[in-house]
Amino acid sequence: MKYLLDSSILLEGLLLQARAQEVHDLLSRAEAGELCLTDFSLHSIALILTRHGFHALLVQFVEDMVLSGFLTLIALSPSDLAQVVQNQLQYRLDFDDAISTRQQSGISWRL
Repeated sequence: MKYLLDSSILLEGLLLQARAQEVHDLLSRAEAGELCLTDFSLHSIALILTRHGFHALLVQFVEDMVLSGFLTLIALSPSDLAQVVQNQLQYRLDFDDAISTRQQSGISWRL
């Protein structure tokens, strides 16, 4: 089974916040490719880390977690954006939460 991670979970661990140990435990138990991350979440993580001056941490995260294949990167095609917006309006969601409603909406994902 695959699980979609929100950027806030990974940032909790990357920024060594209060629940960083829980994030570490989750990542330690997961098999390579079992955890997924949207390209939107990856860009959000990049934005936050670089705003805080953690450029090297971002590069290390991408190399260790994404390029290694540990996290599966999921890309939303431009043709799916209309469905995401529809989900956003119908369920009163933020854009990033509307992206993750793909199971209910029939959005196709490229893994």
